[in-house]
Amino acid sequence: MQMRTDTLTIDVAGKRLTVRDTDGRSEELPYDALILGTGAVSVRPPIEGLSGPDALGPPDGVHLLHSMGDTFGIMQYLAARRPKSAIVIGAGYIDLEMAEALTTCGLNVTQIEAMPEAMPEVLPTVDPELGALVHDELASHGVEVITGTQVSTITRAPSGGALHVRATGSDGRRFTRGTDLSWSSSAYGRTPPSPPPPERISA
Repeated sequence: MQMRTDTLTIDVAGKRLTVRDTDGRSEELPYDALILGTGAVSVRPPIEGLSGPDALGPPDGVHLLHSMGDTFGIMQYLAARRPKSAIVIGAGYIDLEMAEALTTCGLNVTQIEAMPEAMPEVLPTVDPELGALVHDELASHGVEVITGTQVSTITRAPSGGALHVRATGSDGRRFTRGTDLSWSSSAYGRTPPSPPPPERISA
């Protein structure tokens, strides 16, 4: 196994690839079969403020779940910042668990689900009757549940302070909520991490 090694070229016909280690040394390696195992990263929700060079992240109170490290990051944020409110974007299984955990920690939690009015409950993959029961249970524990609503933007003032989550309801009404913490699961799927490609792949 060779760690910290970049692949420079792949000669498919000759079944050889050229690699370079961290010291700059290059060598050719033969292979019988080649597997490109790139791993995966979370697909960020299509929400303005979560991508690009100025994307908000954990230091700003915006957390996306992909690994256990992300979970530890949320725990550290809670301990260090002691937020009083949170918005959970999504209402799938993991989102519900996070809403429960944050409520148990004493935060005022709002849960926003983007499914259309035809499926106006949480847990959209289950029967509407069960979703309605879960919705009522969340409300009984103080969680404000807003369904049929699409979050479009998350911003934070340059001076810090509360996050501002802008969303649009199924009736077209737009509103903005202030919060100390925003959380979204990785339910939007996975994608390859897009490392720099080999300099040359020859057939």
